Amino acid sequence: MAAAFTLPEVVVIAGERAAIATLFEDEVQQGVAAVRRASATPLDVVVREHDRAEWATGAATLALRARVLGEL
Repeated sequence: MAAAFTLPEVVVIAGERAAIATLFEDEVQQGVAAVRRASATPLDVVVREHDRAEWATGAATLALRARVLGEL
């Protein structure tokens, strides 16, 4: 739905269950096409594999930032 309103060229699907999108790639594309303006450029859907280390790095960065800003 977000791709229908914002008209991006690329949508990145990420997270623990992102791999499900690859199982239903045709259905995802059909669903996007059903709500996206026909004159819009084709949407490139990229599925990123879940990486726990990357997630943990992001969480640690946010915690450090909050500590430096005195929020923790």
